[in-house]
Amino acid sequence: LLLIVAVPGCKSTFTQRMHQDITTNKLDIKKVQFYNSEAIELRRVTKIKDKKRITKSGKLSHKKGKVEEYVLVRSKTPGVCIKDDKDTLYITFDAYDDNKNLPFILKKGKYVLATKKGKITYMGITYKVIDGKKAYLMIKSTKKKIDKDKEKTLKGRRL
Repeated sequence: LLLIVAVPGCKSTFTQRMHQDITTNKLDIKKVQFYNSEAIELRRVTKIKDKKRITKSGKLSHKKGKVEEYVLVRSKTPGVCIKDDKDTLYITFDAYDDNKNLPFILKKGKYVLATKKGKITYMGITYKVIDGKKAYLMIKSTKKKIDKDKEKTLKGRRL
């Protein structure tokens, strides 16, 4: 008796081997549903230049300061690959805009968020990675587990 248990819907780390299997079998990687392993939070601070304007009351107004912009991708958010560039996959987690994507590079057999010195380029702008520096890609898969402890070879039956 050989017992095989299928566990549907489990999320597995997306590996180099999985990527090779997709390529070898000529499957479209853009049709694979990806997920991020952990929350990703990006931040950038921009300075507001000295804006001078005349108010309704006729006074000269100066405005200076900083604006903080955040991008948040919650853990296990679904994403789609929009570009496969050798060892880099560009994944968008945005529902409508393919330009809003994050690069994941191949590192030690899996695809991890492509940060450099704690920073990443998003929409052509450099952001600091606050959370998710170790985020990696996952996919849903069906794993088959073979329980060999319950394997029994039947010898047959003779008359």
